[in-house]
Amino acid sequence: MLNPLKNKINIFYKVATLIVTLLLAACNSSISLLNNKSDNSDPTKIGLLLPYGSKIRGDEQLAISLENSARLAANDLGYGEVQLLVYATEGKPKIASLAAKKAVQDGAEIILGPLRSDVATAAARAVAGKNINVLTFSNNSSISGKNLFLLGTTFDNISNRLAGFSRKSGAKEWLLIYPRTKEGEIAKKTVLEAAAKNNITILGSVSFDLTAESIVEAVPEIADLIESTQSDSIMLTSNSAGALPLLGQLLPEKGVDPKLVQYIGLGRWDVSKETLKLPGLQGGWFALPNPTLASKFSSRYKTIFNQTPHPLASLAYDGVAIIGSLRLRGKNMSSKNLKQKFGFLGVNGLIRFAEDGSNERALSIATIKKNKVKVIDPALKSFLP
Repeated sequence: MLNPLKNKINIFYKVATLIVTLLLAACNSSISLLNNKSDNSDPTKIGLLLPYGSKIRGDEQLAISLENSARLAANDLGYGEVQLLVYATEGKPKIASLAAKKAVQDGAEIILGPLRSDVATAAARAVAGKNINVLTFSNNSSISGKNLFLLGTTFDNISNRLAGFSRKSGAKEWLLIYPRTKEGEIAKKTVLEAAAKNNITILGSVSFDLTAESIVEAVPEIADLIESTQSDSIMLTSNSAGALPLLGQLLPEKGVDPKLVQYIGLGRWDVSKETLKLPGLQGGWFALPNPTLASKFSSRYKTIFNQTPHPLASLAYDGVAIIGSLRLRGKNMSSKNLKQKFGFLGVNGLIRFAEDGSNERALSIATIKKNKVKVIDPALKSFLP
């Protein structure tokens, strides 16, 4: 007779294999863009809360991309397994609260979305008394807990992965470079915590205002600090939409040689061809989800919807895949079931939820060689020993 835990693991991998097999299927697949209503009894209803109607630039297109991805995942699970109920939040907490309540009234067993922290918090509070869980696309670990679970890749997750790899690779003395913004302060905190856990020494830090002038002024200060402290690594928390392009160009020009100093990035460096060409990032380290799965997802999305998916779109696929995994094993959407130790598999690789509703993602470590991304330490294939 099988051990109960081994039996659960075997079922998990069967479901995971099904989802990945469907995901990696031929790219000439087609799916219905209508609500996937079923003749089968009792599909699992998902309240999908998206920023339709938001005044924030780019939110409308992001909402479309998230909905497309959710429908792709629903289709991959099979006709009638789940039903998507879509509601607009306008990017506003009050509207999201009303939408979450309406979704539950309409039979939703779980909420997928919303996007931003304040909106997600409002939605979760609105349905907490109904024992309904919310899987938000946010990566802000300060909001998770109770019935609110994060799908976004958190700074904590990335920092710990990079710090652990750095420790094993001998890069144990860092300088921390971050912008004086709310996000920059959160990044600083998570990097310091990850460094402490992994016996990484922070020899100094430099911060700057998020303006070109302030970034340029910080470059000689960074170079001088590296020389005086003899740090072997530099941790850059900025992304390609922030200070990274200037830092990646100007620091090597100021003598911070990437062949002598290990550049490490908290942000994704693979988001644009321009970023991959930055001289300071050649040979640097950053974390990213399983690139094979991500590439297959992007390719299928482009073929089916004739457009490139938003970078966050895959989170909607993962959310539906998680719900579908529980559905296919006859499990409800309880917190206990969401927190299973062996986690779930989606297009971003393995993910499992922590007791506090945050998550752990299995991330790869990559570098840039000749302007191309190369994985140097693959993501875990299992969370279990």
